[in-house]
Amino acid sequence: MLDLNSINAREDFKIALIEKALKDPGFWNSLVQDPQTVLVQELGPEQAQAISIEVHQEKKDKIFFCINYNPNSPLNVASIKINANDSVEEKVVKKAWKDLNYRRELLSNPASKVIEETGLDILPSVEFKVLEESRNQLHLILPEEAATMSAETQDDTELSEEELESVAGGGAWMNFKQAVKRVTSIGDACIVTKAGCSSSSGVRG
Repeated sequence: MLDLNSINAREDFKIALIEKALKDPGFWNSLVQDPQTVLVQELGPEQAQAISIEVHQEKKDKIFFCINYNPNSPLNVASIKINANDSVEEKVVKKAWKDLNYRRELLSNPASKVIEETGLDILPSVEFKVLEESRNQLHLILPEEAATMSAETQDDTELSEEELESVAGGGAWMNFKQAVKRVTSIGDACIVTKAGCSSSSGVRG
């Protein structure tokens, strides 16, 4: 039984789905094509009936934020702490939990918030999309690396546990805002020197 009021339980469930998809190409395809049926298989029909899930695939020029559901927001915002060592994604999401005006601004113009938090120049072609979860809704973000690794499993390349954990649980791209489409300008040309991706699941409390 998935506890929908627990941030950790929700995020652990999403991570488990990605880990399973990376090991099983058939499950990967089912997750992408019919995620609601996957919920029924994983949780049983009774609980799955009360939850919706959407799966989103990141690309080099399309990056997702997930304002995941936090039962402490907005009523108990004092318990939400923004720490100095938080990643940019964590800071942005926590601010959205704490401040409804910030949340509205993030939803209406996410790229400006990324620039505000990072100070990075970002190519206009890079699209940022913010997803909002509710108690009975899950958003699952599949980073571009996950699609590549899923293709490798179809080619019978065995993935290590470290690789699985890196993609499903965070890894190098967890702190993607530290390198979000880091751009170097050379004359009139812009070169993307390092691309980043958001985490597969949301920020924890």
